[in-house]
Amino acid sequence: MKTISISNMKTRRTLALIGACLFQCAMIGILTNSNGVFMAAIRAAEGISMTRVSANSSIRSVAGAVMAASLTALFYKADKRKVMAGAIAVVVLGFLLLLIGTDNFLWYVAAFCGCPINSIAVLAIPHAMQKWFPDRSGTASGIAMAFSGIGGAIFNPVAARLCDVVGWRWAIIILSVITVVFAAVGMFLLFGLGEPPVSEKKEAARAETEGVNASVALRFVLITLMILFSSATIMAGYMSIHIEQLGYSLATGALVTSCLMCGNVGGKLLCGWLSDFLGAWKTIAVAAIATGIGSTLLGLVTGSAFVMYPAAFLYGMAYYAITIAIPKCCGAAYGTQLAKKYTGMHVAISTGVGAVLAFAAGPIFDAVGSFTPIFLMITVLCVIAVISALTMEAVSKRAAVSHG
Repeated sequence: MKTISISNMKTRRTLALIGACLFQCAMIGILTNSNGVFMAAIRAAEGISMTRVSANSSIRSVAGAVMAASLTALFYKADKRKVMAGAIAVVVLGFLLLLIGTDNFLWYVAAFCGCPINSIAVLAIPHAMQKWFPDRSGTASGIAMAFSGIGGAIFNPVAARLCDVVGWRWAIIILSVITVVFAAVGMFLLFGLGEPPVSEKKEAARAETEGVNASVALRFVLITLMILFSSATIMAGYMSIHIEQLGYSLATGALVTSCLMCGNVGGKLLCGWLSDFLGAWKTIAVAAIATGIGSTLLGLVTGSAFVMYPAAFLYGMAYYAITIAIPKCCGAAYGTQLAKKYTGMHVAISTGVGAVLAFAAGPIFDAVGSFTPIFLMITVLCVIAVISALTMEAVSKRAAVSHG
């Protein structure tokens, strides 16, 4: 990629941030966040069974969990630009395969192509923002990562309209082109206008002083327990069903889901900003408390729709954990070099727990007629996350005092 130098660092950082926003929108916000629209359109047009539709989502989740560690290792070892471009290409290929794969094995191959969403989409932008904004990486990452949700809010109705006007096949083709254009422009703004102020060599030198001074086993357990509440995000797809089951209208369910998506975007922005001032541990405790309150209200309060709206917003804070918090906490706990080894493992575990809860949600709902047990399980995970975060905070302070 040809590099064009821009001498004004403030301008260069701004363009890099815009590029990060465009790339994240391309990675998740356009095609991936419109997947539900496409599945509904394909099912209606082609007569695909609900079991086959569910298989698409299940394979995507399992593949993401299984491939997370390997893709994370690849990201850190290989040329990151090529890995990011390859991830976009694989995701787009997965959707294009649907054009010819509704009635054959390509249907399942297409679902497998979604695996970079659970690894590269989590790592790439926070890693880049750490180099461009070393002192405010949380804020920058929060802004950029929010564009996955903003993209979903914009392109979901666009996808639905295109499916109605030109059919689902042309809708996928059009949004695939937009995805490639957004990604190409985003990567050019990130990498094609000069190098970031923090180079790989500077990062490696700084990494020697990073990390919490405690056993790797203790850090691994605490980080694992701390981010498990990110599995709360799996309930977003069931939110409308939950609200309808409580006796409210489909429109109310859609509005509650919209509030959840606002929490998704707002949580990334707020917690990303907070992480630059409070640090990784206190910030994830704040996110876990908010998610836990939202989860408890959604599970136990059934008589007031007005309670559901703020509850869903708070619940949406869980998206901070699955995106920005995992690389942020791993970097703070292990240091940059060890984080490259363990981040993928944490992504895999978190994604795997989410997949288990997603599989369990259906049978539990059929057995008790409610998603309340799932919401309360998530509340328990939030409590565990807060305890783990405060423990890491105490361990970090103790280490700082002993080295002071």
